[in-house]
Amino acid sequence: MNGIALAIGGANQQTTATMQITKFTLPEQQKNDMIIDNFMFTLLSQEMHAFKCFLHDEGKFFGNYSKEQAVAYFFRILFKDSIVQNWPVINVNRGVSLEIHPGKEVLEFRIIPQKYSELMDIFEHIPFGTPARKEIEERVYKFVVMVKDDKIYGIEVPKKVQAQKEVERLIKEN
Repeated sequence: MNGIALAIGGANQQTTATMQITKFTLPEQQKNDMIIDNFMFTLLSQEMHAFKCFLHDEGKFFGNYSKEQAVAYFFRILFKDSIVQNWPVINVNRGVSLEIHPGKEVLEFRIIPQKYSELMDIFEHIPFGTPARKEIEERVYKFVVMVKDDKIYGIEVPKKVQAQKEVERLIKEN
């Protein structure tokens, strides 16, 4: 899904905004998807050193964070309760950014405490963009991920996002 670029009309337009979608080649898309998948799985395994290896040395993370600051930031927010038994249930959904780096992939991390692990079957089917459910102490984080030179070159926090399935529907209609 990383290979889609979107251009969206201004919010004040009277006509319906349209998305212009440009596709990357299938090999480029597959390569970027593999890099993002490996990055995500390494992060979820909590292997800080391996995670750091996926970040580009010259990348820009969360504004102007260095590679080392980005690693610390991720581990602080995703694993702030560092006792693994407290936050072991993490689900990841995928979407697309509509404003910061439009068309780039968004990873949505949904985290619930172990005491709610019996909800895992339901938890795995929560759609992208669903607000955090406070009644089960869920935390939700979204990150736009950019790839360059086979590494993660940029990570930002998006405000406007769209579920990947909706973007795929738009592509089919194009």
